[in-house]
Amino acid sequence: KELGGYIKKEFELKKCKDHIESLVVPLLQEYDKIYSYTPVLNFVTNRLPIRLNSLWVNFQEKYEFNPIHDHSGVFSFVIWINVPYYIDDERKEFTDMEESQNNAACFNFHYSSILGNLMTRTIPVDKTFENKILIFPSKLNHSVNPFRTSNDYRISVSGNFRMDVQS
Repeated sequence: KELGGYIKKEFELKKCKDHIESLVVPLLQEYDKIYSYTPVLNFVTNRLPIRLNSLWVNFQEKYEFNPIHDHSGVFSFVIWINVPYYIDDERKEFTDMEESQNNAACFNFHYSSILGNLMTRTIPVDKTFENKILIFPSKLNHSVNPFRTSNDYRISVSGNFRMDVQS
């Protein structure tokens, strides 16, 4: 009920939370090494513990979508488990649209440029993204566009990490 999308089947995951945390934290440490010039992300050097705060699974049906939103915490991630289409087939649904503007079925990041213009970075998620993970700052606005060419579920697992100041 807390998620803002137009997806009927979204479920909190509890039993596998520790397992997912143990898989993703090493990836966050690598992320931190690459982007350690940003002090907020520098939890390894600052020895700040990080914890998986929330974890959920989405079973997204044809035509369902998640509008522009952000998450709580410091880092968020999405793991695509099942993607029942290829992006080329999705884009063929919109033949009158320029390919550079056709973001059918895509995952999108939305942010402001240095001049204040709204920018979008489109990730063309399709079957080739199965079992891949995308990690990003939790406050980075993003959206998920609907797909049309399959009656199967697009299944993804997502979560948010926060700094654990209690530890």
